[in-house]
Amino acid sequence: MIGCSAGSRCTGQEWYHLKCITMTADSLPEGDWFCKAACKKAKKGKPKRKSKSASKTDHSPNSDFKCNYSRAIAWVGLNLLCRRDAVREADGEAMLTHWKFDLIHFFSTKHPKYLILAHRLLISVNGWLPEKLKNDLIYNRTVNYGGGMGRNLPQDFMNEILNRLFKDILDAAKGRYTKTTIQRCGQIVGPLGEALDSVLDSQIIEKELYRHRRRESNRDKNVERMITFLQGDDLFSTINGRHHRAFDPFVHNENPKFPGKFQPKMKQLSKRLDKRRRVIVDA
Repeated sequence: MIGCSAGSRCTGQEWYHLKCITMTADSLPEGDWFCKAACKKAKKGKPKRKSKSASKTDHSPNSDFKCNYSRAIAWVGLNLLCRRDAVREADGEAMLTHWKFDLIHFFSTKHPKYLILAHRLLISVNGWLPEKLKNDLIYNRTVNYGGGMGRNLPQDFMNEILNRLFKDILDAAKGRYTKTTIQRCGQIVGPLGEALDSVLDSQIIEKELYRHRRRESNRDKNVERMITFLQGDDLFSTINGRHHRAFDPFVHNENPKFPGKFQPKMKQLSKRLDKRRRVIVDA
């Protein structure tokens, strides 16, 4: 893909497939590329303010942005593999460890909604909830529909399948609600046990879960394949001055931003939860 040099000021799609714009990897232009004339004018406008936390050395022409990009790909890929293994093995403690990483990531990228959700989950399993509810949050986060080891699926994925099936049934009825239709819908939105007994053996869910049940996960082979694919261009070697044509100033940094503000924010969220708990107990 190639990105418009106007960045966020692009008046088009900003990113384009080479085939969509009749361009090849050999014909990529040197320097800036604009998808429209308006984008070129937009870039000449008032420049964006640089973040105070941005390091000057990160954008130095002596930096190796290709290596930074490869490190970012490896970091994200390995994290996804570990997360997938944790879900498939129903390793609740490992999944909560990943939520700790997410907590810092949401704080650094300024996503307050997800930050609050991650904080509530971690606080709940560290003393805020009773022992029974705590164990439910840790060890009952997956569903093993296909049977066997390493074939667990996230609960939200299963709920999405049930929700989709429920909508399909309502759409198929088209206003003609018979006793059978009402009974089926009631079973789906009712207790999970009844829904599993009547729905999970249907051909619809069998089709949805086919690829998850049949595919075997081999983490070592996937990692070896990724390294082999990337090491051909010396992407894991530091060669100053390299950069990708589409996005040259790529910086990879996993250190949390604003570390001095993280602890006060966590205390603020914890006090809010304590206040809510007092209200619930007093009620």
